[in-house]
Amino acid sequence: MEIENFNTKYALHTIPEFVKYLNSSEQEQPQPPQPPQPCIFTAVIQRDNTQLDEYPEEKSNEPTRNNYKIIKYNKKALSKTMYSTCGLIRSVVVNASNKIVSFSPPKCISYEEFFEKNPIYNENIIIEELVEGTMIQLFWDSYECKWEIATKSSIGGNNTNTFSKMTFCDMFFDALKEIKLTLNDFNHKYCYSFVLQHPKNQIVFDIVKPQLYLLYVYHISEVCNMVEDDNTHEEIYVKVNHLFDSVVNKNKPSILPKECKIKYPKQFDLKEHKHKVYDQLYDYFYTNSYDINMIYSNMGLVIYNTLTGERCKIRNPYYEHLHNIHGRQSKLLYKYLIARSQNATKQFIRFYQDDPEIKNNVELFKTKIQSFTNILLIHYIDCFINKTKPLSSYPPEYKSHMYNLHDMYLKELKPNKKSITLHETIYYINNLHPSKLIYSLITKSKDKRSKGEKVKNCMYD
Repeated sequence: MEIENFNTKYALHTIPEFVKYLNSSEQEQPQPPQPPQPCIFTAVIQRDNTQLDEYPEEKSNEPTRNNYKIIKYNKKALSKTMYSTCGLIRSVVVNASNKIVSFSPPKCISYEEFFEKNPIYNENIIIEELVEGTMIQLFWDSYECKWEIATKSSIGGNNTNTFSKMTFCDMFFDALKEIKLTLNDFNHKYCYSFVLQHPKNQIVFDIVKPQLYLLYVYHISEVCNMVEDDNTHEEIYVKVNHLFDSVVNKNKPSILPKECKIKYPKQFDLKEHKHKVYDQLYDYFYTNSYDINMIYSNMGLVIYNTLTGERCKIRNPYYEHLHNIHGRQSKLLYKYLIARSQNATKQFIRFYQDDPEIKNNVELFKTKIQSFTNILLIHYIDCFINKTKPLSSYPPEYKSHMYNLHDMYLKELKPNKKSITLHETIYYINNLHPSKLIYSLITKSKDKRSKGEKVKNCMYD
């Protein structure tokens, strides 16, 4: 179906570095500057859809009918001043005729720069959820007369993640079937930018069934204009249609069949929060307010200017901590610690009420914390009161907390003629930030205890 209105237009021909790179043959690619300055762009060259290699721009590979090249900026060479220019080339697919066939969302500018450029919240500013998943681009292959997909660094999506043998291509078509869409539902004129979620590609959140979020639809046009001396000047435009989940989003019904179950990023409307200041979004969502649904199911926010196409991200700090923790049980424990620190354990249980093991897990987590607290006190007494052995000889998951307890004793308790007891130890543990407590609870000590020491360290995988 045709799209009547596009929000933004990128003029790629106004980026000199990109035009020079694009118009150079593989053999004539400009040599990189002298070290230590790296090349601005790199190319991922697809050889007949069977082999994937990443080359710096000085390497060459003769294109064939089925070859593609993904051009993307080099992170090490991209300065902040280039974010709005070369930063547009985050993952651009070029065919064997050197024509752009696919475009992906460009690099985000910093939170500070975005608010400096957009100090006042207005109708052109959209705030939406940052969707977790893998970026998938869908575009029409004019040579083969078929649809093709690409991840950020691979044509065809025949690569896999670390934990699954299922390819991203298989996951994508699995998701299409789940949401009742076929490739016939898409328009050959456009390329589409999705975020793919799949049970075989879980990152942090629990994904029960395959799902696709449609974020952007792009229309790529190349116009040749005659200039002086009968030379031609090629202009490359990428028109952007931005999609989000809102009752005011009139684009959705006209792009895909109404009966399909595709999702769009959820939009947040600041008009509902007039008492909140626009430039305090981070504090509102993640510091001053406790929203259990936001913390457990939101990766962060994307703030997008529909006129300029510039965007920035605000990442959920709780998500970042979860992302660095491995194992489903450990992630669930961290979520429990967040709820516990906010006196929201009942909300936590209600949120996971469909999990038949949630109550057993909560009891397990309580036992884990109690055990850690008791052993911490035993180690503290052993080290600082009985002077059995130096602090450095204790398990790493306890050492910093033992030191902090003793610091608390010297600064707060000793002047008042008090000592470290179980009560003070519990108080200390209860006031630890979840990010500090989680690593101690899930760390398996490599310390080999002496034969006479029979302290039970109650840890669970």
